[in-house]
Amino acid sequence: MALFAHNRYTQTAMGGRLLKKWILQPLQKKEEIEARLEAVQFFFIDKALRTQLQEIFTRLHDIERILARLSVNLGNPRDFGKT
Repeated sequence: MALFAHNRYTQTAMGGRLLKKWILQPLQKKEEIEARLEAVQFFFIDKALRTQLQEIFTRLHDIERILARLSVNLGNPRDFGKT
């Protein structure tokens, strides 16, 4: 469970949920693992692009949360404003 402590280092709540999913449901196919490693390496190497994306992601609304609330008729205008 110590890996879940790293969720606090994600830029967004969506990123935290994705990291948790990746930990709980690890890839099993070699090709998928290699593709993910290549993507991680790409962003590790290109620090400028990584920084730009981090800035963009911090301004994004939690789309998953908004959609979940709307799907059960609990959405309100505040869901569309950054909290």
